[in-house]
Amino acid sequence: MQITDTQAMQIVGFRSAYAYPAAHLVLDDHAGDFGLPGGQWAKVVTPAQGDVTDAALDAYHERLLRSANPTERLLGTASIVFWGFYTFGPAFAAIRVHRHLFGRGNQQITRAEQIADVLEEADTAIKAGNPGAALGMFTGINQLSRTPFASKVVALLDPRRAAVYDNRICKGLRSSPWAANGPFANGVGSVQLRRVQREYANWCSFTQAIAEQMNEGCSRGLAWHWRDRRDAPQSWRAIDAERAIFAMFQPD
Repeated sequence: MQITDTQAMQIVGFRSAYAYPAAHLVLDDHAGDFGLPGGQWAKVVTPAQGDVTDAALDAYHERLLRSANPTERLLGTASIVFWGFYTFGPAFAAIRVHRHLFGRGNQQITRAEQIADVLEEADTAIKAGNPGAALGMFTGINQLSRTPFASKVVALLDPRRAAVYDNRICKGLRSSPWAANGPFANGVGSVQLRRVQREYANWCSFTQAIAEQMNEGCSRGLAWHWRDRRDAPQSWRAIDAERAIFAMFQPD
């Protein structure tokens, strides 16, 4: 599908409307909200009104997920869990982080070395052009074993090549004539399922294609950049195309 100027302006508008709260976790030298290996702590950062997710927060999460320090990688996945659940309330998000780190009942804890290995394997799969396999690497990881949250980690591990696929995206796609019968309209499920991995890979390919066309338009001098909170023009990544679609599916 070739994007027209009218469609591009709509995509830019929806990307500008994306306003997900910038909740996250940071390392704290003193007793914080969650204990981490090695006597370190994670502290909740509650966003102020209007403090929304931006490229800087994406870069922060990507840096943690790619850190050489396994504890920082664990902080990265825990922070993404908090970020993703924050819209359900900070207390609910904190419960989910606790489960990710420390388990619950017969659900396993998440060890720093374990998540570091998983992230390495996921990164290798993404670079090989297989984000679906990257998604599957999170099988059995507490809070990350289904598409909505595993895809958040995959997307923030490589925002240029991967995108989030959550329940709102899935519901919106299934109710949209242009996507309802497409190859990525039924992608929510257990990440160990090949069908789910295949649909997610198709979704990443779709969002990459949108980003590439938007960037190509920018290179031709068209006003197709999206702009951050400082009104600075930004190039498009797969995650930006997804965020435009996420905003498009925002309930009235």
